[in-house]
Amino acid sequence: MSIRKKVLISIGILSLGLTLFFYFLFLNIVLTNFDRIEENFVRNNIARAKATMQEQTGALDTITHDWASWDDTYDYIHNLNKEYEETNIVSDTFSSSAKIEFLLYFDLEGKLVHGSYYDAALDDLIPVPSQLLSQLAEKKELFHHPSTNSHHTGLVMLADMPLMLSARPILRSNGEGPPAGTLIMMRVLTDQRIEAIKSVTSLNFSLHHVHAPLPHPDSFEILDTLLKEPGKSIVNPLGPKTIAGYTILRDVFDHPLFLLRLDFPREIHIQGHRTLNSLLWTSIVTSLSFCLAFFLILDRLILKRLTRLNHDVIRISKTAQTASRVQVAGKDELASL
Repeated sequence: MSIRKKVLISIGILSLGLTLFFYFLFLNIVLTNFDRIEENFVRNNIARAKATMQEQTGALDTITHDWASWDDTYDYIHNLNKEYEETNIVSDTFSSSAKIEFLLYFDLEGKLVHGSYYDAALDDLIPVPSQLLSQLAEKKELFHHPSTNSHHTGLVMLADMPLMLSARPILRSNGEGPPAGTLIMMRVLTDQRIEAIKSVTSLNFSLHHVHAPLPHPDSFEILDTLLKEPGKSIVNPLGPKTIAGYTILRDVFDHPLFLLRLDFPREIHIQGHRTLNSLLWTSIVTSLSFCLAFFLILDRLILKRLTRLNHDVIRISKTAQTASRVQVAGKDELASL
């Protein structure tokens, strides 16, 4: 095999080696960084979804505070005057003003003084379901207010209904006591409300009760992990095109209530692969161009002249013309030889 072929093969192997080196370098650096960015993106949106749910319950708590710290409400608990009921406990309050389904008044002993449930289908107020009242009566913490600023706000599951709840002590308009009882407002976390939150946040999320069957096979193991590690969130790629994020939403009593799942298209991961492919092709072209240029320079400076010298020596050897001379131009080591 000629030196030229050996050099050409060596340069080809070198080019392939450089390409593989750059591929694994880009794979470990570029794609890993893109996947890390994607994971942070999902985790940030998990936090944003949780914050949005807290904002929703916080908005309900603001309304509850306005109603609970009000002289009219304070007086109503003591005298149950009909004027208050006819003016305030009406359908418009539930559907338009407060946007709630449940309005409940309790005395200092936690006994129900008045309760109304707004049925949107009937557009009317109906009695509160007894199952909900019995379950609510078991939540003694809601009726305990060690200070005038104490309150209970969050999510809860009552009578198989997911609810946003706010409980406040009933005080005078100036915020002073002593408390006359407890006012509780609740919103049902309906599909329409969830869709509205998804529309505002532009997040594709779903809520699944931790004790109910889960619709996604991957959710069972993840739920077990999250229940063992409170406050943790998990990011799980579901394939080359979809990634999901999970966390636990806790209820007003700090117990696990919902598994929150967010789904995202893997646009960042896909862009990472596009960048990786671009860099790979760039490295291939650069490596081939470098090797080709190196071979052409080596061929011009050494290989061609060496081939010509070899050809002349063989010619002289075959013709036995010892007076013949070889023709090698230049002033380098090869010309001197």
